[in-house]
Amino acid sequence: MSDDWDKVEEAVLKVLGDGGGVPEFTVPLKAFAALTDGVRSEVAPAADKVSSAILSLQQNAKSRIEAWDELQDRVDASALGLNAKNKADARPIADAKKLLDGFIKKQVADADSEMKQLRDGHKLSLDLKGHFGA
Repeated sequence: MSDDWDKVEEAVLKVLGDGGGVPEFTVPLKAFAALTDGVRSEVAPAADKVSSAILSLQQNAKSRIEAWDELQDRVDASALGLNAKNKADARPIADAKKLLDGFIKKQVADADSEMKQLRDGHKLSLDLKGHFGA
């Protein structure tokens, strides 16, 4: 970065000739470059840690979805402790299943949304590692 600036600054001064000048940085550009290089070396390992954590969270969300799906199957197959053959129990069973279905669907949708965010975050961590790790 600072080497590139030095070349540009030199070219600008040639164009301007005697008496021309380029504004100076308040902090020497080489100091920025040194700081940037130091921090860059920390990004790739941090991105690896983030990537690993995201993968764990993805597995957790996937497991939650599977658990909710399994519960949904059990709800669907159950009379919820009542007698499905008894007409008086049919309406409470249906109403209770509707409540359970809505709740379970929301949990699955929330976990799906989390999975999408985690995929996006994982891609970003890989991009950061590729950009700063190389």
